[in-house]
Amino acid sequence: MTHRADDPPLDQPPQPAIEAKTRPVYEHIVRFRSKYLAGQAIPSLGALISGIEERQRLLGDTAERATQAVVEELEQAAAAITVRIAPLVPTCGLVVAGAGVIDRFTTTPPALALSAIGLAIAGLYFIAVAMFTHAGRRTVGLAPLQEDVAFARARLIKKEANAQLGLALILLGLVVLVALIINSLELNINITI
Repeated sequence: MTHRADDPPLDQPPQPAIEAKTRPVYEHIVRFRSKYLAGQAIPSLGALISGIEERQRLLGDTAERATQAVVEELEQAAAAITVRIAPLVPTCGLVVAGAGVIDRFTTTPPALALSAIGLAIAGLYFIAVAMFTHAGRRTVGLAPLQEDVAFARARLIKKEANAQLGLALILLGLVVLVALIINSLELNINITI
C-alpha cells in the first residue's frame, strides 16, 4: 500500500473535508431568486447540520439515518428542479426554429434573428448543465456522511443557479422572437399598404 505525502499518517483516521465550495455567483443567483421571485430557499450548511443533530436528539435517529434523511431531501429538491426545467428544452427549439423561419422568409434584420437564436442556444447550454448536474450523495450504496450533505447542497445550488440562468436566457430569446415577429408583421403591413 502506498502513502501519499498529503494524506494523514496511516495510524490516524482521515479527517473529513466538510466544506464543499460553491461559486459566489451561484449563491447570489439562488439567494436573489428565493428572496425576490418566491423560489425555493436552500438552507445553509450550518442549518442542515443542526437539522441532523436535532433529528438525532428529538427522533432518536442514529447519525447515519438522520444524515440520510437530509441528503434524501436534497436529492428530492434536485429532482424537482430537473422536472421543472424539462419543458424549457422544446421551448428553446421553438425559439431557434421560429427565428430561423422568420429570418429566412421575411426581410427583417438578421441581427434580431441571430440574437434570438444565440440567446436560446446559450439558455439551452445552462439548462443542459442544470439537468445533468448530479446533486446527491457522492457514493451510492454507502452510508451518507456529513460530507455528502455539503456536497449535495453545493451541487443543488449549482443546479438551481444554472436552471435560473438558462430560464432567463431562453425567456429573453423568446422576447426577441416576439419582437422579431411584430417587426416582420409591421414590414408586411407597410409593404401591402
